[in-house]
Amino acid sequence: MRKRLSHFLAMTVIATSILAPISGISEAQGIALPWKKEHVDALRVFQFLNYIDFGLAEAIETGDALVLARQYDTLAGNLDIAIIRDEQVISVIEALGKQVDRTETDRLTQQVEQIFSSRFYDGIYRSTSTAITTEDAILKQATAFGAPWYDYRRHRDQYTEVMRGKISLTDGQIRQLTEIRKDMLRISWELFGKYDVGKDERLSEGEMDRFVSVIDQEDPELRIRQLKRLQKDQPAFESFPPFWFYSGMAEIEGNGDRGYAIMCLDRYASSYREIFKKDPLLAMASMARLAMTPKDNRVQRLRSLDHMRANCQSSDWQYYLLASIVQAEMGMIPQAKEDLQRNIDNGYQVSLCSRIMGSILLSARDIRGFRQTISSLISDERVKTGDILSLASRCETDDCETWLKDQVSRISLSVAGSDEKCVRMEIPVDWIDYPCSMDLSVTWSDDVSGWESNLTSTAIAVLPKGKDDDMNRLIETPTLQEDPGLPVKLTATLVHPLFSVETGWTLLHPEEGLTRDLFIGLGKAFPFYRPVLGKYRLEWFSVSGGKIHRDERPQETEAPVAVEEKGKESPVPQVEERPTSDDVKTPPESEDVPAQKPISEDQIT
Repeated sequence: MRKRLSHFLAMTVIATSILAPISGISEAQGIALPWKKEHVDALRVFQFLNYIDFGLAEAIETGDALVLARQYDTLAGNLDIAIIRDEQVISVIEALGKQVDRTETDRLTQQVEQIFSSRFYDGIYRSTSTAITTEDAILKQATAFGAPWYDYRRHRDQYTEVMRGKISLTDGQIRQLTEIRKDMLRISWELFGKYDVGKDERLSEGEMDRFVSVIDQEDPELRIRQLKRLQKDQPAFESFPPFWFYSGMAEIEGNGDRGYAIMCLDRYASSYREIFKKDPLLAMASMARLAMTPKDNRVQRLRSLDHMRANCQSSDWQYYLLASIVQAEMGMIPQAKEDLQRNIDNGYQVSLCSRIMGSILLSARDIRGFRQTISSLISDERVKTGDILSLASRCETDDCETWLKDQVSRISLSVAGSDEKCVRMEIPVDWIDYPCSMDLSVTWSDDVSGWESNLTSTAIAVLPKGKDDDMNRLIETPTLQEDPGLPVKLTATLVHPLFSVETGWTLLHPEEGLTRDLFIGLGKAFPFYRPVLGKYRLEWFSVSGGKIHRDERPQETEAPVAVEEKGKESPVPQVEERPTSDDVKTPPESEDVPAQKPISEDQIT
């Protein structure tokens, strides 16, 4: 029996040694058994040497002080000393650190993080629309931007245009880095004599230079093809985790094979040998994997969340923001709140994170928590008005209603022009403190389209100051060829990606006089000049389809307003001054003005 067992084990060993090359398993992978600690140590050492060579090659290739500092921070700051204990390797890290100007690079790194935060923020809101929620935009943009160091690497020219400081390495620093790299040959030779395995995984200097050159390609499709050729030409890249990271990101950026991208991100995690306490590439790879995982795959989502959390820093606010959204989708509300509160406490994207917090609590039907959050948003000066408007209509507390009325009362509406008329609406500037588009429509009847204006983000950015309030911005619609006169009532709808505001307006009583005639005459003589013909008073409003509120402010004394006369055939409608009580009736309209469906009093609060 013993002879048969021995014979079986011997045949198994022979078969394994024969089939290993066929199955593509390298010598190192085949020998690195978990109970052979010296084998595992050898594999980690040679993988770390590849990391060092990669950092040196990238710093020399780019000549960038920030790239060098980041590589040094990863190699020295995150290295697990308990795993890598070879003195030759540590000496290389020490020599590398002497070339880093910590004071200057810290200042530059802070600028990169600020620019990244602004770019990511803009990307989120430019992707947000009435059809795409902010949460969906975050999931999409998280992979596109990744992390500050990665976005800087891909868009270095855009960053350096606005950065201040010494970014380029000196010739002396590059020479020193070249000398350090020469020493790597000697160190590798010494370690080859010390360890029996892992030699096949060590990449040469030329192969690493080629890898750095490939991942610097701007075209993601070209990167994909070149990286696959690298793998074919040198199978040792399969044991180098950054190879899988950049392969997966190239597939994502080039809208390539989604399945291959997921495989690459998974291979990074499987080929990584836990050299660092925190690995920024693994954190970003896990984030990308998380964003690509279907919602019903809970196990994989939890695994990616764990990897991302274990390898990110407290300053990586984008990871915690993404994690909060995913955790909320999975019903992990306390964890989502904690991640958002971490960002808020650390001062990262306070307004955005506060709004996501309110949205998560509202979706979870935590009414008490939602109301408390809205109250804190209203009192927090760091939170933008648009973010509050997107949520406040769902809050029915007295404080919310008072705040909403104060905000909407800042709007003003008027009709201007001569032969052809337009509508002018002034809105608070803090309503449009976002890189987004916006639509405005004004009508006097359900059967008529009325005035419409579609504003792009570029158009919003250059809106002029308002006439009634310097803190407002003036929106002027295109004119209508068919003259509607001065409608007694107007309904204006403002559609913002985060909220919508529907308002009802009543024409203020115009006064006759020479001033009116003068303005009208100037408007007819100079087509570019559009005098104000009629101003309107806010009667009611509704935010994001919420309940209708009535403007209960005392009616102001009417000022003289220039109003166009259409002749005896179509006189300007005369509207008597009315109190603001709820039992007031709609004033009679002129026969030539289209009748408008009155607003039901039970709709107005």
